[in-house]
Amino acid sequence: MSKTEDKINNLLNEGTGSYGCLTVNFTLSESVEFIKWTQDNVPESCIVEHEHEKHITILYGIKNTVPVSTIQKFVESLPMIVVKLKSVGMFHQPTQDVLHITVDSPQLQEINASLVEYLGCSNVEPSQYAYNPHITLAYIAPNTLQHLDGNDSFNGYVYLLKEVVYSEPGSAKKYYFNISNN
Repeated sequence: MSKTEDKINNLLNEGTGSYGCLTVNFTLSESVEFIKWTQDNVPESCIVEHEHEKHITILYGIKNTVPVSTIQKFVESLPMIVVKLKSVGMFHQPTQDVLHITVDSPQLQEINASLVEYLGCSNVEPSQYAYNPHITLAYIAPNTLQHLDGNDSFNGYVYLLKEVVYSEPGSAKKYYFNISNN
């Protein structure tokens, strides 16, 4: 394969992962405040990668053995999801830090555990991390912007979320499910 073909394939597969991911998404109007806060508080020079689609991951690591219909059946049983935001935080990693908003939602904790049980352990790649619901604001250079850790700009905000998105493993294909009628 030529270098040009490699570049094209990389672009076509950008945003795809080896595993499927189920997220609960914020609407565009809800996302604007997160995006504006990031623009106002995070210098572009510190950003390694932007996170444009504001969401909370329910479960990452769904194997390609799981049909979309199985995910859809699970999602159809979900009520609207209530989340309460807490302070801004950081996950520190060697090559980048994750600037995020901590989310308080026992409901999401229960949904995550229920989905793993529903799919079965053989259909979910185990994570090295405990489930920690959050909204990624940006991926930033490591050990920068420490003064933002603990910022309480979003503390106490409550959202009722109505859209769940399933991103298929190894593909850019996404399935959108409205849960507002449950």
